[in-house]
Parts: sequence; C-alpha cells; structure tokens
Amino acid sequence: MILNNKWVPEVPRPELTDEAFEKFIKVWIEKEYPDDCEGIPAEETGLYEALLSDWKGSDELMAEDLIKCYGWSYAEAKEFEEKSLSFAINKKEREMFQQWVAENGYTLPFPTGSRVKIDTWRGAVYGVIAQNQGEYFSTKGQAVVNLDIENAIVTYSGTVLDQRAFPWEMLELVEEQNETL
Repeated sequence: MILNNKWVPEVPRPELTDEAFEKFIKVWIEKEYPDDCEGIPAEETGLYEALLSDWKGSDELMAEDLIKCYGWSYAEAKEFEEKSLSFAINKKEREMFQQWVAENGYTLPFPTGSRVKIDTWRGAVYGVIAQNQGEYFSTKGQAVVNLDIENAIVTYSGTVLDQRAFPWEMLELVEEQNETL
C-alpha cells in the first residue's frame, strides 16, 4: 500500500530480534559448539548468555568481550571470530526477507526510472530507481537506486559508487524537479 508516497507493506518486514534471535543463537551454538552442548541445553551455556547480552553485530567486538568479560583465551576468541556469527545472521535475515517477499507476493512498489528520496542516517539522498533490478535484490525487498552525483561515494582510488540498494520501505516517491539554468 502506498501512503504519503511511501510503500508500507501489509505484513511488516521480518526482523531477527528478541525471541527469533534467541532461537537462532540456540541453533547456531548447537551447530558450531556441539561439545559445549553435551549434556546441557545450549541455552545454559555461557556463550548463549554472553551473546544475548553483549552481541553488537561484530564478530571482532564479541571476541574481545569474550576475552575481557568472560575469561576466554585468545585462541578460543579467535575460533569464535572465524565461525562468523555475523555472516550466519546475515544469511538467516536474507532467507527471512526472501520468504517474506515470496509469501506476500511483493514486487518493487514503484516503476523503474522513478525519482525517489531515501532518508538515511546522514540525511536525505535522492536518486532514480535503476533499470537493473536483479533477482538478488528484488527477492529481498530491495531496490537498486542510481544516486544523484552529490550523494555518490568517491573511493580513495577515485571510483564513484553511485548505485546502492535500499529496502523498499525506505523509498519515497518524489516529483521530478524542473531545473532551470
């Protein structure tokens, strides 16, 4: 449904938070640390409690916390880092988004070529919905947007990154502005 030029899904985008996150962590620990779960449920391991209370989205930061706050050795923390919980979380979220799009029959809410505004933590950016909406993005409820040049990112090597993917809910349809020089 379009409300105030923004797409609002009838079924909200799923999130891996609270109870769903707890279930995911339990399954992840059982898979990655089976020896620690012999004889006790994953929910009773120290790692489970540590992840629920201290996870900040970074394997490296969590490894540091495991050393500083939970008495893990450097080798144990490095092993945790290499198991890449953040990658597993991203993969699970992508699966959830794909299922959400498929189950609800969602498609790109605005036509390609539409001018859109996206509110980001750095402020509003503007661009045009790109023609190359590949399966990778559309099945996850994201749109590829060609950003206006002033919103593009220029790398140290001079490459201009003027195309980004945004969740459909972030797109706001805007009127084309007639610019006079």
